[in-house]
Amino acid sequence: MDIHTVEDTFKQIGGQFITPANKIAEKLKNIKAFAFDWDGVFNSAIKSKGHPNGFSEADSMGINLMRYDYFYRSNQLPIAAIITGEENPTAFDFARRESFYAIYFKIKNKGEALKHFCKTYKIEPENIAWFFDDVLDLGMAKECGARFYLGRKSQPLTNKFVFDNNMVDYITANEGGQNALRECSELIM
Repeated sequence: MDIHTVEDTFKQIGGQFITPANKIAEKLKNIKAFAFDWDGVFNSAIKSKGHPNGFSEADSMGINLMRYDYFYRSNQLPIAAIITGEENPTAFDFARRESFYAIYFKIKNKGEALKHFCKTYKIEPENIAWFFDDVLDLGMAKECGARFYLGRKSQPLTNKFVFDNNMVDYITANEGGQNALRECSELIM
């Protein structure tokens, strides 16, 4: 499928290319790691005591396909991590189940986590594709090589800020908890 057909397909479902699809494809050539926020990315971010935020198997499959696609193209596994502001047992279970390299939790300054992540895995921020949804994620969005924002209609000022400050390459049509990660995975593939 050519790049214009891909771009048109994702625009038809409501995805927004802040960076043109061909430029995102160029950025992806430099990516060695996929890093994900948890709450609001893997789920809707609704919390209640005793019920940790879960994830969708459709998103999980999309991430696995994306990682396999990366392996197929580069003959090496991509580094994968979760960097989250909370301690969520489901995030730990997911990271373990999917053989992620790392999980950072209770991280309020994700820029600091980014530095540690890069140092530990000997990569640069431009080697990371970042999947995020809210204000605490912006420190990483400023730095990472490819940025996928799971925007919400309920936060128009945050959406505008992310756009106006060049912190995003693609804004999903779907929100977290509505298989937005699958959308990103298929776009990347």
